[in-house]
This record gives sequence, C-alpha cells and structure tokens, in this order.
Amino acid sequence: MGVRGLQSFLRSYSTPKTMDDLLHPSKSKLKIGIDISYYIYRWQGDCDRILSFLQTLKSNKHRVLLAFDGRAEDGKVWEAQRRRAAREEELKSAQLILEDLDANPDKYSPEERARLQREAEEHQKKGWSFTRERRNLVKERLYQEKIPMVKAKGEADGLLAAAASVGDLDIVISGDMDLLAMGARCLWTPVGAGLQFREYNRDQILQDLELGDYQFRSMCAICYTEASEVINTFTIQQAYQAIRYLRNLTTIKQKHPEWLQVWPDDTHIFYRSVDTVEPWIREDQMQIYNAFLNCEPMPYT
Repeated sequence: MGVRGLQSFLRSYSTPKTMDDLLHPSKSKLKIGIDISYYIYRWQGDCDRILSFLQTLKSNKHRVLLAFDGRAEDGKVWEAQRRRAAREEELKSAQLILEDLDANPDKYSPEERARLQREAEEHQKKGWSFTRERRNLVKERLYQEKIPMVKAKGEADGLLAAAASVGDLDIVISGDMDLLAMGARCLWTPVGAGLQFREYNRDQILQDLELGDYQFRSMCAICYTEASEVINTFTIQQAYQAIRYLRNLTTIKQKHPEWLQVWPDDTHIFYRSVDTVEPWIREDQMQIYNAFLNCEPMPYT
C-alpha cells in the first residue's frame, strides 16, 4: 500500500526508461541496487529469468546488489497479515472456479471455459507466495552465481534508500515508491513485465514541487497507509497543497486537527536518518556489503 496515490501524483515528473537505456555504453559501470522481492513475485520465483536479467545488467559492466527483506517491523505486522489473507482469498477463488469446471463439464461453452480458466490462472498468480522453500531455492542459485545480496533488518526499502542516499548506489530498482520518501536519489520503478521502467529523480522532483526534503517526507507521511490499521482519507494532492501553503506538519495539525484520525510523529519511518546504512542492514551482512563496495569476491561459503 505505502504512500497512497504517490506514484500517479509523480508520474508526470518521471521519465520512461527501458533496458536499452541501461545497456547504452554511456550508462555503463553503474552501481544498481535491486529490491529483489519485486522480481521474485513478478516472475514467481523463476530463477533462470532472474539470473538472465542480472547477467544482462552485468554485461554492461554494472555492479548489482540485491536486497532481501528482513523481519516485518512491529507496526507493519498487520499489513503482512493482510497481504497473506488476500493471497489466500485469491487461491480460494481459483480453487472454486476450477472445481466448478471439473464438476460441470457440460455447463459452459468452450469460450466460457477458456475465460474461466484464464480467471483461475490470474487468481493463482495473485495468490502465489514466496515460501521458505522457494526462498532457499532462489538464494541457493544466487549463491552459486556469486551475486552480491544482503538482508535488511526490516524491509529492504530502508536499506536501499540509505545506500542510495550516501552514494553507494547510483540507481535503485524497486516497485516501492516509499524509497523516494525515505531519501533514494534515483528510483527506477518497473512496469509491465519488469523490463521497462519509470525513472524518478528525487532532487529534481523536490525542485519542481518547490518542497524541501522534510516537507516532502511529511507530505508522504500524511498519506502513508501501512503503519496503522486506520486508513487516512487525505489524498496526496490535499497533502501537497497543505504542505505548500502551511509549510510544515506541526502547523497543519495545530490549525486542522480534524483532518486526520492518526497523525505521523517524529518516529515515523520516513523521518529516520539515511545518512548511513548501518541502522538498516543486519550486522552479519556488512562483510558482504563492504565486499560489494570494494569490488571484492563475495565471502560466500
């Protein structure tokens, strides 16, 4: 869920990109961080497809760092549960359709059966989950290929945002727009099958919106929907106008306390420092991270 409406709000400030842009000679030797969970779910754990994508990037001398999620933070456990329940509902819907087709072979025309079969397949795709067994299989393949990969303390977006903020990464590829709010300088969000992108340049966006860093974070925090089961109804456009004219969250809250049921405070994840990566990465992953920075072989055993 993240920041409700942020992607559509910022779309006009983004630039379409393709793999050709990443493979152009002028774009070689970039340090690219990837929220690998996006591609694992998009391609449903297809290791060959994931490795082909990574090898294509490496063919232009890019250095790639994969980030895996760690444990869900306490404030987001309910969101993880909601997503799990939604996937289970998708699988139940698929099962009901398939059982109906099996039990009633003469009930539908060939065209109707084909349509229902496609619907069941879509439900199955949406209900696919990254189980422990699948995770181990993917990681084993990545280990074998010596692909640099690290695990965050919490979700991978904070780690990638920090790495990009301090200059350890030139580009972050992720489907999560929260990275912009958290400080990632250059975010590429995959679209379609995952090999086309929208590029978001954070500094340029803030300049175009005439917002400071803290104002932008506050605008996003107002519309953040994962830290509480209470969903604020403020739209991103309303949040932007409020920040533009009232300048800061404290003033907005003082003048219009009725606008939100739950107000973000200084502990909100968007206000956390991304000046270093250490608070975001597991301690046992720093050796791998440093090996990536120093172009050293991965310390995998």
